[in-house]
Amino acid sequence: MKKLNVVLFFILILLFFQTGEVLAADVTDSMAVHMSVDSMATLNINPGTDITLTVSAPETAGDTPADIISDANYLQYTATVPAAGTKKITTQLSAAVLTGCSLKLQATVGSGSNEGTSAGQVTLSNESASNIITGIKTCATGTGSTDGVKLTYTLTVDTMTSLVIEEVKHLSVIFTLTDVS
Repeated sequence: MKKLNVVLFFILILLFFQTGEVLAADVTDSMAVHMSVDSMATLNINPGTDITLTVSAPETAGDTPADIISDANYLQYTATVPAAGTKKITTQLSAAVLTGCSLKLQATVGSGSNEGTSAGQVTLSNESASNIITGIKTCATGTGSTDGVKLTYTLTVDTMTSLVIEEVKHLSVIFTLTDVS
């Protein structure tokens, strides 16, 4: 009987240690997390205030009126592109400019990454859109007052003899952020 008690005692001890292992076992579970990136293409002109460009008399008689320049606005954008894709920004006028004049736009790209390349100074037209920034990759230009692409408009008198006194034009500059096909 003593032998049986010793055997039972060892069995109980073994069972006790086995139960401890079962109670100490790790239990895990998992769940799926699905993530994606939407296509993004947003534009904003900061501060977006209207500009007035007026051809005035030159300082010296006989000279052509000087170029009129405005550089108070910044174009800000957020864009996503496929791995090998790019976007571009084009601009077009809603109507023709003053007779004898041209309106040029210089888009100076900021120092941020992937914000694209400026096309330099472009003469704007109401007949067709012009590329002003190309090679835009996934980026966000920022939202501060001087973040993004500096827009410098220049109104130039091209043909002095074509100017019409008191001619007034109200037009819009239309910016489009689009995928490059």
